[in-house]
Amino acid sequence: MIIRKACSKDIAWIEEYAKRDPETQVLVLHDIRHERDRSDFYVAISDDDLEGFMVVYKGFGYFYSVLIEAGNKDVVLELVKTYKYTYGDYPAIIHVLDHFADAVRDLLNISSTYNYLVMALRKEVPRRVFKPPEGYITKLKGNELGELEYSREVGSRLKRLLEPYGIVVNGKIVAIGGYCAMEPEAYMVCGVYVEPDYRGRGFGKAISSILVEEAFKHTDIVTLWVREDNYPAVYAYIGIGFKTVRRNIWINIGIDKKP
Repeated sequence: MIIRKACSKDIAWIEEYAKRDPETQVLVLHDIRHERDRSDFYVAISDDDLEGFMVVYKGFGYFYSVLIEAGNKDVVLELVKTYKYTYGDYPAIIHVLDHFADAVRDLLNISSTYNYLVMALRKEVPRRVFKPPEGYITKLKGNELGELEYSREVGSRLKRLLEPYGIVVNGKIVAIGGYCAMEPEAYMVCGVYVEPDYRGRGFGKAISSILVEEAFKHTDIVTLWVREDNYPAVYAYIGIGFKTVRRNIWINIGIDKKP
């Protein structure tokens, strides 16, 4: 087996792999199509077969986001070694299947780890649609934002999200969410947040629900990540109709960011 930095042909190979499993690989599709100049790609090749790959997204600046995909422990270990040799101790979040966690611990200087679920919902599957208990849902565009009140946390998410939506109550954005990836194969919901005073009342379900319905106008699959011990969020997504399709581990190197 050899590990090499991907050429254009290799990246096309990765894309074809990801297109076969958009529920878990939509971020890879997004990085290939929209973030290639800020991402490094590596492939693990054996007998002209793709055994695995690694995507190192560098767009955050002060840390890297590293997606490692392989079904074999030895391939995962070789990709992790390649990352460590190439990038050293630069702060990073490394994502791998949870059952490879113990195998990679000895190779990395780990700050903290979190288990998270990859959940998905297909358009043809029955689902529930939730409305906010009060206020209204709106797509958050530049002109409208000047007339709305919102917290620093909401403001930071507005900068990161693709097509953010919000729930507005009495002129204040009390819940927000959007997308991390918007590809024909799948949309990825992310950044869902409800202000503390409005939690436990259905605002999280409502904002997630509208994101699902809007996504299904363009794709047949909606996916998301959620921390496994964030039980209110997990139950909310199950209530909408999402199912767990994968369990991953989030490994912090030199930082302590939470899913």
